[in-house]
Amino acid sequence: MKPQGKSTKTAPRGGLRHDAQDRSKGPSKSLLTSCEAKPEGGEDKEFKKEFSKDPGSDYGSQEEFAKVVHSLDALDMQGMHFCDAEPEAELNVSDEIPEYMDVDVAVDSGAGDNVLAAVDVPGHKVQESPGSIRGQQFKGAGGHVMANEGQMVLAMLAPTEGDNHNEVDVTWQVADVRRPLLSVSKICDKANHTVTFDAKRAVVRDTKGRIVCTFMRKGNLYIGRMKVKNPSHPSFGGQGK
Repeated sequence: MKPQGKSTKTAPRGGLRHDAQDRSKGPSKSLLTSCEAKPEGGEDKEFKKEFSKDPGSDYGSQEEFAKVVHSLDALDMQGMHFCDAEPEAELNVSDEIPEYMDVDVAVDSGAGDNVLAAVDVPGHKVQESPGSIRGQQFKGAGGHVMANEGQMVLAMLAPTEGDNHNEVDVTWQVADVRRPLLSVSKICDKANHTVTFDAKRAVVRDTKGRIVCTFMRKGNLYIGRMKVKNPSHPSFGGQGK
């Protein structure tokens, strides 16, 4: 990337300056200010004289270098830009953005619908739902009343066994709940799935007995870590339409 703003005349990096001399002896001329335009051929006695003042300088190589700088018009640097940013870091920014976001979901036998808050899946659009249009409200366990803000239809990855996941589509009602809740009644109503609970986990199975998703017990809740596409990732094509 090129930094914006007015271009400035800047000495090339690489040690062309002679500022390292002791400043107590007075300002010293740099190589760039010493080699004013001179016709090619013939020696510049003043130029030789300037460098002969420095006993540590190599006049021959310095003079040849100065002529090359002048012949290439290297002193005219208008419009040149220097970029300190590392190109690889810039190119790999997208690699640091996760493709999926984790959503910890509790399966709830007492929930009448699948409900989550908009902040649980940032970037996904909320659409009107029949419930939000008619002014539906949800009541939490503590009596807290929450308005139905609309709905989302999300393609998600649900945990099965081990590190495996299964693709599922879930219609969520959006409300200001503390955690996403999957309704057992909604799960069973969809394609006649069954949900079984034991002391360690809850398992959702289809009509053929295949595991659709699992929820591990944590305290008094059965939690499953589901995944949803990250809208910030370049591969995201849009959901909730």
